[in-house]
Amino acid sequence: MTSVRKGPDSLWLGDATSISVPMTVRGGRPYIDAILDGHSATVLIDTAAVTSLIDTDLATPGSQPTMVSLQVDQLRFTHLAPQSAQVRSYTETTLGVPADLILGMDLLSRYPVEFDFPNKTLTIYRDSQSATAAMPKTAVAAPMRVLEGRPAVEATLDGDGGLWFSLATGAGGDVSLEPNADHAAHLGRQSSLPYEETTMTGTLYGRLVRANSFTLGGVGFAQPLVDIINAQRPGSALSGALGASTISRLDLLIDVPGSTLAFQAGQGMTSARLYDPSGMQLALRRGAIVVSGVVPDSPAAGRLRPGDAIVSINGLVPASLEFARSLLDGSPETKVQVVYRRYGITRSATLVLKVLI
Repeated sequence: MTSVRKGPDSLWLGDATSISVPMTVRGGRPYIDAILDGHSATVLIDTAAVTSLIDTDLATPGSQPTMVSLQVDQLRFTHLAPQSAQVRSYTETTLGVPADLILGMDLLSRYPVEFDFPNKTLTIYRDSQSATAAMPKTAVAAPMRVLEGRPAVEATLDGDGGLWFSLATGAGGDVSLEPNADHAAHLGRQSSLPYEETTMTGTLYGRLVRANSFTLGGVGFAQPLVDIINAQRPGSALSGALGASTISRLDLLIDVPGSTLAFQAGQGMTSARLYDPSGMQLALRRGAIVVSGVVPDSPAAGRLRPGDAIVSINGLVPASLEFARSLLDGSPETKVQVVYRRYGITRSATLVLKVLI
């Protein structure tokens, strides 16, 4: 068990016991608006970020870490010390919306935080007592601890209990599994797809499989998609991570100071989700939506390739990465017409969506 890292100095302005701000969700990841060193800024909340990250253009030259002030409504961090990184480039390319700062445990180690994804609201509570009182009686509670600097919860995967998963609102996918976890060998024998995810530190590779069930606090999530990452971390106390595709279905309270997690799942939010039925992965590069990858033996395979620029989908010109992805997320057997540009030549392809895994 890892002790909670002490957060930065902060000031709670006013007498309210909680602060609620609008939350924008892109690719399942939560964004909020804040004031960074006196200027408007966009902040991505990644619950697994042990250290805050600031875009290199905003960092103080020659200073690592940079000292900044951050204000979220009536909460002010007076001496936040984020590390410099290519935050804007990463978030714009993968999520379509650039962020100036990635904030995680610097916030969570000090205050309970509720992510109400259905209502797109983020609430910060002054203390654990206020957070507990605000949660409805129907919320499911589960013990939580900090492992390797991250909030983690105990869960069961396909009947195997005692597994600890970090909570990672900044990571994609349903569930990720360490390759050295006992259950990885069993799942690895099932039908799978190649898996690839771009992170702040590089690209992760592995295999994507579908498990039977994932149980958290007595609530079962049916047939979750599990990515088994190739990277080895011997001796890790974590079996894996719970990603944004699962967390973004919930109203979730993460109370690190009180060592408690509470959540509510609305109707249908624990059902199995369809995985990328087109097999076409997209990114935003230099203002254009482009194909970043194609799943083998998928509807897009043999028709589109990495680097193709999307012109329209079913006659609609996607104004955002999120909208483009939603146009490809249809039911199996649905036909989708994609107009794209390759080497300056406009082409088209009709994809018939199907279940890939």
